[in-house]
Amino acid sequence: MGLSSLIKVAQGKHAGSVAFEEEFLKRYEEAVKKQEEAERQPVPTEYYRPSSMYGCERMLFFMRAHGSGGGVDDMDVKLIEICASGTDRHLRIQHLVESMEGVTPLDLEEVAREARQKGINTEFVGWNEDHTEARCKNDDMSIYFQPDGVLNFMGKDVILEIKTESTYKHSNRFEPELNHKYQATCYGMGLGIDYILFFYEDRNFCGKKPYLWKITDEMKEAVLNKIHTVNKALERKEPPAKDESKCTYCRYKHECELVEKGEWVYPEGKEDGK
Repeated sequence: MGLSSLIKVAQGKHAGSVAFEEEFLKRYEEAVKKQEEAERQPVPTEYYRPSSMYGCERMLFFMRAHGSGGGVDDMDVKLIEICASGTDRHLRIQHLVESMEGVTPLDLEEVAREARQKGINTEFVGWNEDHTEARCKNDDMSIYFQPDGVLNFMGKDVILEIKTESTYKHSNRFEPELNHKYQATCYGMGLGIDYILFFYEDRNFCGKKPYLWKITDEMKEAVLNKIHTVNKALERKEPPAKDESKCTYCRYKHECELVEKGEWVYPEGKEDGK
């Protein structure tokens, strides 16, 4: 019996009821993790996640060298459900946008095919089981990506990027975040489309803020330079410098500490992040 349950008993709650509730919650959390394991679509380690592209170069290095992280047993159930809630909301918004008057949804497989005709080395990977999410990969950039949608509106082809956020962040939102621009730049370069429609939603009150943004040459260069730096580090099997301003939520703090101590060793059986 956990500490919180012991406190309930001490406060007069029946021990049998507490044990029942504790076991129910345990089984629920197991069910959440089981479903996450079944639905998870891991990114192959030879590719970068565009959503991580703004991150520290050393973090990107570790993602390629070690993989994107542990299994679901290592994940917090609250985080799993927050992500699942965001995904569900994304799908609803995506379907509503695609049904809007004047909007023509574009087929991602066809968009990827057209990108290849332009000389962009992007390949359509396929759909998930319920045909709600599709993925592409670009071997030249080493990215594996899944845009929220591609559509034509008012004669302009745009990549749709949906973001849900807290009321506080939404009320102070006046432009797309830089990390979201890095992510969307990967999508745009991979599909040969320069315009991004960011669509931010207040997850508490459902307020909406759309921003049409054109990918700049400077942003493209920044993404390519980061990929080049990390790829070279992988060839040398030596972690690049870390960016301490991005350490707070990094999942590779342990590996980073080993590097600082001179104790980190490149994983056996891995070659250039593959």
